[in-house]
Amino acid sequence: MGEKSWASLAPLLDNRRYVESIVAGIKIPAHPDFRLAVTMNQDASTFDVPDYIQSRLQPQIEVGFPSQEEELEILRVNLPEVPEDLLERVSEFLQRSHSANRAYTTRDGVNIARYAVKLIHLQQTPQSEAMLQAMRQVLGTEAVEFQQLQQQADHDMMDYARQIMDVLLLGSPAEAADGELNLQDLLLDGDDSDLDFDDESLEEDPDSL
Repeated sequence: MGEKSWASLAPLLDNRRYVESIVAGIKIPAHPDFRLAVTMNQDASTFDVPDYIQSRLQPQIEVGFPSQEEELEILRVNLPEVPEDLLERVSEFLQRSHSANRAYTTRDGVNIARYAVKLIHLQQTPQSEAMLQAMRQVLGTEAVEFQQLQQQADHDMMDYARQIMDVLLLGSPAEAADGELNLQDLLLDGDDSDLDFDDESLEEDPDSL
């Protein structure tokens, strides 16, 4: 509701407990058992509940975003025609957005998936590109940049993990090149001020890492 509508309800929510119509010249008292429940989504598609109304609403319960399993199920129910792998991509994007306090909602995810699947079917757009185009149309370029940064972070983390596994299982792949890179370099990035690392103990017991 807009703020004018809320203003007319303000007397109902304090000790006055009535609504009044000046135009009709009537005042309607609330029933003793009358209760009012109000919900508000924190996104641009809704009006905010005014502060003077929120102060009259007690108790207040904040409901967070659903878990990834719950959010994925919501997407499945609303988009039965969309491939599962695309829904999983959208769900992962939403979960990362929630963790980063981005104001992207499950409803946004439904719109992204719906738009992307149209691009895939009508324009034969590859899935990854279709999702980025859909995100740009639904949420803007900032969401696309956020997604690309997350993908780059995933790539960097996987590359870093491969290097560590190479050292643990095979010895450093760069060892023959410069003779200097070892596991300690990878883990501490050249800074061993906070850890006393014993290469010999690691060779004897790799699980001690």
